[in-house]
Amino acid sequence: MITAGERGVYIDIQAQPRARRPGVRGVHGRRMKLAVAEPPDNGKANRAIVDALAELLNVPSKSISLVAGKTSRSKRLFVEGISPGEARKLIDAALESGRNPV
Repeated sequence: MITAGERGVYIDIQAQPRARRPGVRGVHGRRMKLAVAEPPDNGKANRAIVDALAELLNVPSKSISLVAGKTSRSKRLFVEGISPGEARKLIDAALESGRNPV
């Protein structure tokens, strides 16, 4: 789910667009399942995923880039400026508490 990068971390996400209940929905294989209300039309769901992940990790949206999976539910994002340990701590807290960043 989280892989260290040179100046940040890579996070693997299983996207669930058009969700009734947006937010962190658990783990799907080795990916964090993240639900968003937006449809996958014209990148709306991708933008919502970036915004939700930014809020969850307390980083600006501009520090997150989609590096794989633009048209797939399986996505890989790079988050600049956060350590793997900090990302793991925040994601684990969201998974445990059911915190919904969106």
